[in-house]
Amino acid sequence: MRPQALEVLLGDLEAAADAGWWTWHPEQGLTTSAALSAVLGVGDPASATGSLAAHLEMVHPADRDMVERALTDGLRSPDGFSVQYRIMAPDGAVRLVRSRGRGETDAAEVLVAAVGVVQDITGSVAITAELARARELFGAELDVTADRCIIGLDARGVVTLFDSGAEQMLGYTASEILGAPIPPYLHDGGEMAMRAAELAVRSEFEALVGRAARGEPEIRRWSLFTKTGRRIQVLISVSALRGPDGSVVGYLEAGTDVTARSAGERARHASGALFEEIFDRIPSGIMLVDVGLVDRPRILRANPALSRITGYALGRLLTMSLNDLAAADGGDDRVTALAQLAGGESLIDVAQDHWLHADGRDIWVQLNSTPIGSIDTRLLVVLVEDVTDRLAADRELQQLALHDPLTGLANRVLMVDRLEHALAATRRDNTQVAVLYVDLDGFKAVNDGSGHAAGDQMLQLVGQRLRSHLRPADTVARVGGDEFVLICPHIGGHTHARALADRLSALLAQPYPIGDRLAHVTASIGVAVSTAGEGVEDVLRAADLDMYAHKRRRRGQ
Repeated sequence: MRPQALEVLLGDLEAAADAGWWTWHPEQGLTTSAALSAVLGVGDPASATGSLAAHLEMVHPADRDMVERALTDGLRSPDGFSVQYRIMAPDGAVRLVRSRGRGETDAAEVLVAAVGVVQDITGSVAITAELARARELFGAELDVTADRCIIGLDARGVVTLFDSGAEQMLGYTASEILGAPIPPYLHDGGEMAMRAAELAVRSEFEALVGRAARGEPEIRRWSLFTKTGRRIQVLISVSALRGPDGSVVGYLEAGTDVTARSAGERARHASGALFEEIFDRIPSGIMLVDVGLVDRPRILRANPALSRITGYALGRLLTMSLNDLAAADGGDDRVTALAQLAGGESLIDVAQDHWLHADGRDIWVQLNSTPIGSIDTRLLVVLVEDVTDRLAADRELQQLALHDPLTGLANRVLMVDRLEHALAATRRDNTQVAVLYVDLDGFKAVNDGSGHAAGDQMLQLVGQRLRSHLRPADTVARVGGDEFVLICPHIGGHTHARALADRLSALLAQPYPIGDRLAHVTASIGVAVSTAGEGVEDVLRAADLDMYAHKRRRRGQ
């Protein structure tokens, strides 16, 4: 019987992961959650139930054989199955889903139980394609093969940097330009006046820096005049430079001579405008990061989705570094990775990181980072996806797959895995592992006489007593209705194992407070201690036979 609280929790997890779960048992058949109907697009929750064959009828004909093979092989595999395929909803819509699950077999390898989850990934695949296109467009815009220049201005518009690229592009020397406001003869006065009117500002300097003064990116094509009077077209990106307190202390202009652009290059410019639209509207976070300072990688640009993910306003994000977003754990690894990127040694593909939301709560993000070329810095385009809910859902689904939902103890699948590892350890360090097989005597009378709720409560109390009496390295699992298995590695032989069984027998025989009365059960406990060369089934069978031998002689031993 599944507690009501678990049902509510599973519902929340399904909503967060856009998924639905199913379980199968020979006697109960196929059971599904209500959310599975939404994933499958069947409308009526009752339509999501039925047989495995009925579900396969919904699978796209081209994928049906693949799915059937994955289920047939995976349900009998310790690793379970994970398969991605298309389904056809009754309304004709085609959806892409990912199905994961695992089965449980008995000693004869007959399937006795199965559990799984089906997740609708149609939207996430579409978003991934949009992100890839955005990265491609962004990279194309920054990789234009024309002459470039860098000009630095202080907060009043005085030129503080005029690099060699600016000298070659415009024909002026740095000594002719530095230390004075940017000369008006460099720009087309008509263009300046029109831009000033658009922004409702008065000075040409304010028109030039534009939105950068408000912490937003300013990218615009300007007409400039060289020293010889030649008119050239320059694409200028203006970024605000900020001091430690976040105030604007100057501006950096990065210019690219686009005068000789071909029709294809103009098309790339149009693509850049399309990227701007994607950048601002895409639901996943994007940021441009300068990793030139490894210990403080600066955020140069961010989109509204990143603001929603982190809880910080866009203006605030542009005053922060990646370290300001990240939690304390993993700092050394992060600095090492950034140092490798800054040196051109490696490329971060996809990684997960632990961040702190603006309100202080923990969030987990998936980062897809790509370095792009620049003049004198190392820039990264970082795509950010909030995976907090998805990771929580995966953990809970894993808990459901490997643990008994009533007691929270390990189930048979996890118990067998733990026993395999324990036996492998005995072969390495020449020790022994004990297996205790516990069967409750008199439980049926409690369950039938007081109801299933009382029986469930007693099983939970039995599980708590067993768990509290064992060492941290020991494992206790519920493997049947009222049957439990204990795995105790590094045991001191059969004498110690039998002494432990006697203590547990006395512990389990103590009264159980069920409702307003005390209930009593005893336990028959079988003991097996591993010997060299024995496998999982050998030890389990020995403990099971020993338990039945005690039960036949006298219950409660």
